[in-house]
Amino acid sequence: LKLGSASYNETNKAQFKREGMSLLRKVVKILALPKGSYDLRYNPAGIACSGDCTLHADNFYVQFNLDICNWVLVRTCTSRKDYTGGPNRQYHFDALKQDGADGLALFIKQVIGVN
Repeated sequence: LKLGSASYNETNKAQFKREGMSLLRKVVKILALPKGSYDLRYNPAGIACSGDCTLHADNFYVQFNLDICNWVLVRTCTSRKDYTGGPNRQYHFDALKQDGADGLALFIKQVIGVN
């Protein structure tokens, strides 16, 4: 899917939700996050946007959409109630296309300082 292709297009929006949440489930497996230590959610928002795919763990937050930014937001946080956390870091869609869930998981590890 292309950036901006899900607004006013229910088929593309549904595909974005499926693929985005699937990606985040793969990241959860790669990072071996224990059940109960993270939340996976999709916010559909309105018709004019793709919605947001989110992985919110106890120490990091990942979110992306298909509307304006061509990157995945990754930042540290102090809890699953913390939506501000550390500085925003960007994992670009080009890297995501090339390295998939493995690359995103590695980037998350770098952001949170885990080897």
